[in-house]
Amino acid sequence: MKAMTIKEKVQFYLVDCTTVPGKAIDIGLIFLNFFTCLLYAVSTYTEKSNSTINQTISGIEWFCLVIFIIEYFLRFWVAEKKIKHFFSLYSLIDLISILPALSTVLDLRFLRAARIFRIFRFFRFLENEIFFFGKINLTQIRIARLAMTSLAIIFVSSGCIYEAENSINQQFSSLGDAAYFVIVTITTVGFGDQTPITDIGRFVTAMMIIAGVVFIPYHIGQIARQVFVEASFKKIICHTCKLSSHEQDAKFCRQCGTSLELKLHS
Repeated sequence: MKAMTIKEKVQFYLVDCTTVPGKAIDIGLIFLNFFTCLLYAVSTYTEKSNSTINQTISGIEWFCLVIFIIEYFLRFWVAEKKIKHFFSLYSLIDLISILPALSTVLDLRFLRAARIFRIFRFFRFLENEIFFFGKINLTQIRIARLAMTSLAIIFVSSGCIYEAENSINQQFSSLGDAAYFVIVTITTVGFGDQTPITDIGRFVTAMMIIAGVVFIPYHIGQIARQVFVEASFKKIICHTCKLSSHEQDAKFCRQCGTSLELKLHS
């Protein structure tokens, strides 16, 4: 068998989640994404008070940014169609995730808000049924996407509201305050104890409500439809590919074509 080149190895392990190196890379990136989101949340509580903690957070974020930058250029390097890759959804998300580096180099402070969009990087790991610990069914994937979508709406909306309001509106002095407002608003409870006063804050609130109304019911509908489809399948395991769900009148495996009648009579 022909040995893979370095470029082919990099390309393989960046998308693989079945081998040990592939799992290690994916789990490492997931942890890094989660950690940077957590750092951003902590920084909203400390940026106006503790300079030592802020410097530590800034140093850690730079370390994480270097890894994100390396990952971005590696994915671009191994992409076969580079223009198409550059404008693909996940490539643009990766690019946004490294923009905060420019906020210190060029003093473009508004780019610091790009940190909140790193949460969208998690969706890359919910693309197919192959996961770190094995294969999961479509219902589980759709439930995970619903949870991730809800979390992303809350986190991104909270970050945008905080960045828009915190400098002039004391009601949004931390990400926690903004998250409280977002959750209360999306769930239509609407206590009214917090209100955005900037035009950007109001625009973000409107977009947040629309996103909640559109995307969350969509994912719930996808889950309901998948549950209905799976309920119409019969449980019979193909002895070749081990697929366990088939249509009620199926005589052959829908994945590998093996006869199911042989399994029934064995």
